[in-house]
Amino acid sequence: QNGPSLASFTAGVTYSARQQIGNFLYVTDRNSGEVKVLNSNSFALISKIKLPDPEGLGISPDLKRLYVSNYGDDTVSVVGTDPLAPFFHEEINRLKVGSGPRAVSVQPDNEDVFICNFLGNSISVLDPKTQTIRKTLADNIKRPWDVVLTPRQLTTGWVACIYFGYIGCQQSG
Repeated sequence: QNGPSLASFTAGVTYSARQQIGNFLYVTDRNSGEVKVLNSNSFALISKIKLPDPEGLGISPDLKRLYVSNYGDDTVSVVGTDPLAPFFHEEINRLKVGSGPRAVSVQPDNEDVFICNFLGNSISVLDPKTQTIRKTLADNIKRPWDVVLTPRQLTTGWVACIYFGYIGCQQSG
């Protein structure tokens, strides 16, 4: 059989984001309020992680944490993805962010996690070490819907020791 069995999914499912770690494929299912964990080879359903309103996903560079934005709950959930840890495929923490969080991006050096607050016109910056929101960016941001973070630049000159965040925002007009 190619693809997932019909029993693996709810009817009329709209998947909004996915992340893969080895054979684990994480997919948000807003209709059921779950992150589905699929086998990435067979697409068989492995497990379900119940969350308030999962929308966007970001994976930590060490592959031990999955950050999930919960759009209708105005939160971000931290889910364990280390198969050797006691909290594997369980919610570890839930943090309040701005209104309508969507996309999530983890900086490749694991310094920050950016969460796009689409309805709040802001970006929440989460510190992955302390699991706290350390800053909210709100200047000149209108309906942010996607974000990508770069590794820290290890060069000289004006880009030395900084990283860049590219944020997709809704156009005015």
